[in-house]
Amino acid sequence: MRTHRLLAAVVMLLFGLCIASAPMASARTGADQMAVPAYSSFDPIDNGDAVQVRTLSSRADLVSGGDAFVEIVVPAGSDLTAVVVDVDGVDVSSSFVAAGPGLRGLVRVLPVGSSVITATLSDGSGARLDVVNAAQGGPVFSGPLIEPWTCTNGSEEPDCSQDPTVNFYYRST
Repeated sequence: MRTHRLLAAVVMLLFGLCIASAPMASARTGADQMAVPAYSSFDPIDNGDAVQVRTLSSRADLVSGGDAFVEIVVPAGSDLTAVVVDVDGVDVSSSFVAAGPGLRGLVRVLPVGSSVITATLSDGSGARLDVVNAAQGGPVFSGPLIEPWTCTNGSEEPDCSQDPTVNFYYRST
């Protein structure tokens, strides 16, 4: 019984730390700004703002491997060809196509760590989303790998990462 209580306390503590350190997304329309928490599996995706940037492939704070499937929500009737999307100032608009309530696209090659995805409409309104990308080998949320780490997969890399391998086997019938 005591073990169950201790486990419940640890889970509640970790959940509280995750909530407190969640990145913020903000939408701007003109001079005023409003901050809202990044997408969580417990919250609805739509925050009610006219322009929104949101990740569909994962939570914005749990991206891994450098790729995120992103949706840009724009008001009905907006010129989608005039929407500019950038990641930390680098234009990635060509990665987006008209889909859903605006644009959808795969943002590739996000650097490890924090980045800002920004969408700007032709009238100057827009939205931004802070994303946190972890390396493909992690850690995403569990902390650094415990040292010393023993690789049992034949990798020469310190984090044991390696390119995927595919083996085909023939079975006669």
